[in-house]
Order: sequence, then C-alpha cells, then structure tokens
Amino acid sequence: MPNTVPASLFEKPSDVEVDAMLELGTMAAASTERALSRTTKTVCSAQARRSTALQLLYIVQISDNQDSVFSTG
Repeated sequence: MPNTVPASLFEKPSDVEVDAMLELGTMAAASTERALSRTTKTVCSAQARRSTALQLLYIVQISDNQDSVFSTG
C-alpha cells in the first residue's frame, strides 16, 4: 500500500473552517492566560505567606532576645 497524502489536505480551507480555527485558537489562548494568572496568584500568595511567616519568626526572635536581656535570672 503506497503512502499517499490525500489531495484534500492541500485544498484551501473555507472561510467557515478558518473562522472556527481562529475561534479555537482564541479560546485556547484565553484558557492558557487564565491558567497562568491562577499560577501567578498561587505563587505570589505562597511567597506572601512565607514572607509573613519569616517576619513573625523575626518578631518572636527579637521578643525572646529582649526577654533574656531584661531578665534578672
């Protein structure tokens, strides 16, 4: 069986087909943009939580150091 490419593959797509392809491409791009936006928000949220946790640790550490400085034990 010979490997032949159907002639229809080389035909110019109709305007309806082009419009459908453009619409699918637009929907795919919008979906990708939403996914990237969610990922960015998640990463930024995680970084903010980490930053807050580090700030709290720093405050606790300072508080502990001040307690030991002012203790008379």
